Amino acid sequence: MIYILAPFSLSINTTSKNRILSFYRELKANGFEVRMLSPAVQDGDTIYLHGTRSTESIENEDFIFLSTESTLVSRFASWLSARSKFKIIWYLLNLYYLIFKGSDLHYPVSALNAFFTSHALGKDDLLIASGPPFSLFKAAASLAAKFKCKLVLDYRDPWTYGYAPIDSRLFIDKLKTLAGRSQEDKALKIAAFVNCDSASVKALFPKRFQEKVNVILNGANLSAIETDKIVDYCEVFRIVYLGTIYYDQLEDETFFACARDFIQRNVVVPGKFEIVFVGASKNIKLPILIKKYNLEPYTIITHRMDIEKAMDIACTASVFLHLRYGTNTEVDTSKHLDYLALQKWILLPVTDHGNVASSIISNKAGYVCNNTKECMTALEDLWAIFETGGGFRIKRDQEFLYNISREAEAAKLVEIVRQHVLKEEADVATGLLK
Repeated sequence: MIYILAPFSLSINTTSKNRILSFYRELKANGFEVRMLSPAVQDGDTIYLHGTRSTESIENEDFIFLSTESTLVSRFASWLSARSKFKIIWYLLNLYYLIFKGSDLHYPVSALNAFFTSHALGKDDLLIASGPPFSLFKAAASLAAKFKCKLVLDYRDPWTYGYAPIDSRLFIDKLKTLAGRSQEDKALKIAAFVNCDSASVKALFPKRFQEKVNVILNGANLSAIETDKIVDYCEVFRIVYLGTIYYDQLEDETFFACARDFIQRNVVVPGKFEIVFVGASKNIKLPILIKKYNLEPYTIITHRMDIEKAMDIACTASVFLHLRYGTNTEVDTSKHLDYLALQKWILLPVTDHGNVASSIISNKAGYVCNNTKECMTALEDLWAIFETGGGFRIKRDQEFLYNISREAEAAKLVEIVRQHVLKEEADVATGLLK
């Protein structure tokens, strides 16, 4: 049996949910027995996870929801996470729980352990734990050691080996690294193999673990994109940003300044030019920046929505907007693969000197700018296409689209599982025949 340990409730729409569901579907399609263990929805999950409640049915006999108890502390933590000015208190409270209780505030480790007390694991079973939260890695490693079963660690972000989490507080991150390094080393030693989301992140792991580490990218959500809805030309020049915006991404204001200058230089009226931030309403700094550069008549900010609705809006884009993640160069997001799958130009106003810029250049997918002048030139070039009625679609063939999809990445996981699980079972059988 393969148990996939979901980091957050499957009832909430998150990118982590899309990743592990692709694993589940591909493993099932290839004949493996799979169960998904998910936390139940907790107070404030939609706030903490920047997500929405799923509108699709998640009724499935393979999905098991771990019971959780709403406590005064969990309700207080949810209240804190919803208020940006109190985020530092939330970080400290979560750090306290990590160090002294061995669990994140939002993962029910005790319920997980209780489940496997009544459903004992065998040596041929496989646990796939997706983190963060990394207390899930710690709990899964303990279970694997106790029951002598196999363990896969699926990193969506680095733990202590790698770049600091986006929007993290530096001193808190250093404390978490000090507290978590020995736990991560232990989990890595126990794991049969490890997934991470880019080659650059893989390189950050110590040499002694490199042979265990495989790259499973955050693929495009191809199943949510109806390609026949992709509009080649729209009556509005629409720049679209999909998903959460982190505060680190707003430290550089180049795009907003260029947008303002571009509008003034070309005397662009509202209704002809739009900047749409889909699902970015939780960021309180974004509307302040928009107001600072007098972009309110041209800007739309939406709440989080189901991925299918977000993709419908994205299909009408002229251009997709990327904003670099502070000084991080190793960040790989499913957003970027979605942009490629949606087959429109991508604008990176200031290069990240890393994975995003490299992908845009190698796929001939848009503009990677080094400064304000280059960003302005990119906007002028794209506007000229719009003004002359040109198309914005960069047509990709089916092979390209499949190769960047979550399904293709999940297929890699299936092959790795076969190598590690089926090969070992075959080796045991061969040994018995000798």
